[in-house]
Amino acid sequence: CKMTCLLCALLFAVFCVTVSGNALKGVAPEDIQFYQSGEITCPGTSIKGVVNDDYCDCPDGKDEPGTSACSNGRFYCVNKGFKPHFITSSRVEDNICDCCDGSDEVAGKCTDTCSQKAAELNAVTLQEIQDLEAGLEKQKQYAEEYEKTLVEKKQRESELEKQQTTKEELVASLEASAAAWQTQIDTERENLKSAFKSVVEEEAEVRVAEFIERRAVQMAEAEAQAQAEKERLLAERKEAEERGEPLPEEEEKPASEPVDLEAQNQVERENAITEIMRKKLDESESLKVLIEAKKKLESEDLQTARNELESIKNELKNIKEWLSADLGPDARFSYMYGQTFKYSTHEYEYTLEAFNEAKQGYTSIGEWEGWSDNYTQMKFTGGTRCWGGPDRSLTVSLVCGGETQVLEIKEPAKCEYSMKVKTPGACNPQDMEKLKAQLIQ
Repeated sequence: CKMTCLLCALLFAVFCVTVSGNALKGVAPEDIQFYQSGEITCPGTSIKGVVNDDYCDCPDGKDEPGTSACSNGRFYCVNKGFKPHFITSSRVEDNICDCCDGSDEVAGKCTDTCSQKAAELNAVTLQEIQDLEAGLEKQKQYAEEYEKTLVEKKQRESELEKQQTTKEELVASLEASAAAWQTQIDTERENLKSAFKSVVEEEAEVRVAEFIERRAVQMAEAEAQAQAEKERLLAERKEAEERGEPLPEEEEKPASEPVDLEAQNQVERENAITEIMRKKLDESESLKVLIEAKKKLESEDLQTARNELESIKNELKNIKEWLSADLGPDARFSYMYGQTFKYSTHEYEYTLEAFNEAKQGYTSIGEWEGWSDNYTQMKFTGGTRCWGGPDRSLTVSLVCGGETQVLEIKEPAKCEYSMKVKTPGACNPQDMEKLKAQLIQ
């Protein structure tokens, strides 16, 4: 009897150890206390579920973390040397190694790859840390350059505003001088017209007399031709009568309009006066001197002053645009202003001009609209309209990097482009601790 009791006690101990070990399979460390008895009360119910008996007792699968009995259960991968994580219990013992330590499959089925995964993840994280350090160093450099540039541009802005005022005054003065020259020219022209009036009229009368003489000759010739034609027709009629032939019908000609000879003379007189006066004015040395003086002033001094004023205005406009531009928190993206970045695919070359425009070849895919998502995205809208689609647009997502470089461009929707760019301005010093915490020791 004693022997029988001893054997029973031994078998019960082995059973308990087996049940205990099986019950803890797939259980997260923080939940072990709830599974040590081999039974668990299903959450929200009074149902008692046997742990890992390959039968789903609990609606939420809590009782089967270590088997595939419940499709909604969760298996905890310990993954020693890497990162622990959960998988769905349905993937347990499915002949696929989901946990890097192989704990989701029977012993010996999987090779432990946790150390390898840890090394790979650490390499990626260390590269991100390196990029972050390089980006933050660049940020510091760019911040110093921005502060220096800011002082220079504000100083230049002040200088240009003064230059603009001075140059506008000069242009106004030169324009007044040109107007004064024009007044002198107009006065001289009127004086010359008065001086030339009698001579011009005399020459014009000579022209009119010549015109009248030419007209008389032309009229006489025309009258002679008409008389000859009349005589020819009479001769033809006479011959026809003598031969007894029908007489040719006389062609009716419309009566000629009476010519106002005096009106013609007056038109010729006015044209002659205008032409002769223009020629004499063109030949006037005094008028030539005034016209040349005005022309020299306008083509040289005034034009030069206007060009210089326009140049000042353009430079001032560019500086004001730079000073008023939203360059991000602490102007951390100031170094991108006015810079152009390119990215080529097998089909197109894409051009990104920060704070201005983006293009696909020669086609606009958007003009600068502004920032979004807390200065992590640049928006470009209102590009060239697609055939049967919307206006093209581009969203540029910025990620941390030691240098500015376009990494990729996609078209997730018709004529809606997305670009990924790494750049120092996207680096955040607060990310350093997060990245270091990701390193697996």
